[in-house]
Amino acid sequence: MQQKYLMTRNTAVRPRIVAMEYQVLGHYPDYIRNIAEQWHLSSWDAEIEFIVSNRFASIHGEADQAVRSFRDDRIHITPVSQDEEEGILRQGRQHYFGWELFRKYCAKSNAAHGLLMYLDNFQLPIWLGKKLTCSFSAIYFRPTFHYHRYLHHRPSFLQRLVSLRKKWFMKQVLRCSQLKELYVLDPTAIDYIRNHFRTHVRISHFADTFSPYPSRPDRIAEIRRELGIEMGRKVFTLLGVLDSRKGPIELLQSVSHLDNDTASKMTLMLLGYTPDDYVEKVNAAYEVAKKRSSLQLIYENRFIPGTDVQNYFAASDVILTTYQGHMGSSLALIRAAAEGKPLLSSNFGTVGELVEQRRLGITVDSTDPRSIARGITRLMTEVPRFDSHEAKRIVDENSCEQLRRDLARMFDFCSTPAGDPVNEVACGEQS
Repeated sequence: MQQKYLMTRNTAVRPRIVAMEYQVLGHYPDYIRNIAEQWHLSSWDAEIEFIVSNRFASIHGEADQAVRSFRDDRIHITPVSQDEEEGILRQGRQHYFGWELFRKYCAKSNAAHGLLMYLDNFQLPIWLGKKLTCSFSAIYFRPTFHYHRYLHHRPSFLQRLVSLRKKWFMKQVLRCSQLKELYVLDPTAIDYIRNHFRTHVRISHFADTFSPYPSRPDRIAEIRRELGIEMGRKVFTLLGVLDSRKGPIELLQSVSHLDNDTASKMTLMLLGYTPDDYVEKVNAAYEVAKKRSSLQLIYENRFIPGTDVQNYFAASDVILTTYQGHMGSSLALIRAAAEGKPLLSSNFGTVGELVEQRRLGITVDSTDPRSIARGITRLMTEVPRFDSHEAKRIVDENSCEQLRRDLARMFDFCSTPAGDPVNEVACGEQS
């Protein structure tokens, strides 16, 4: 393979892969750091350049410094300009503008290949926009057109329309001659895409890795002291960006449906940044739930550093993924599996299906606070259903080693001709 990817248009220069991700919240910093780390640990004679928001260093200084600390001349971080940042933030045509930036930086860096790190928002620009100067791969986060296969899927009319729209757009994207590999984070979607779409594109799972910082007993004990977790209580934790998608309101409302004995034996923790436009609602629900005197309730509105997240999972007894209509996979599921912690999960979508399939906990209707409360009570009174063998499998499937193998496949395309001129029309129209 190494000889193959060194056969570039200019053999005196290392091939460069341009990877673009201008989102700044959620898992995106971890993805950049993890990909950079695997690059650094490899012996690949190729470069990767990350195109990021110019807010990346200020918001995620830890991730930015981690990447720069490698001091590896094969790894680059390039923030977009202030004018480009404003174009990204502008509503309406921001994804068209983002596609144009991807084109611009691929051309500027004479990229041998591109990596679009979040395909979902770029399907229309890929179909209708101008072509790149190189081939590219893309990571697809949230397919839903296969959800009808799931046991608990009861889609609304709107959800049916969204799935049909996604299926139609995916059909157009997979006609793009420059798209060489579709990395899919949802492992349950792979076979469906392969079997229901005619395409030249290679379809494969992409390891959904997290920051490789293992939990430490000393830090776990320190966290329990810092948070004031009372001895003898079973700890249920919701961790991440606490927006409406994560369901903090419904979770807090479930407290009123717990009996006194259950509440007196548990700690409920909500940890993570709450968006400004949602914090008032969460605070109001928290104040109501706090009146349940027998329950220990902990809510902290702050970013949890990536280096520390796994310690919070290890300090918990049950991990909560009681999300609201969540589409795609979830790092929380994989982190919980790595620590051997059962999940109380929504029964919706991929996360619910994986919890059921892999026997990683129990699922509930997370839109109903009473259903959440019944799930909590079950986990307080029954031995949780947790298959340690399946947990290990899912961790292995999303390991750093697997991520390195996934990334290496991109080198298959680095010797591919650049393709059509930069001002040619849409991929879909040319297929």
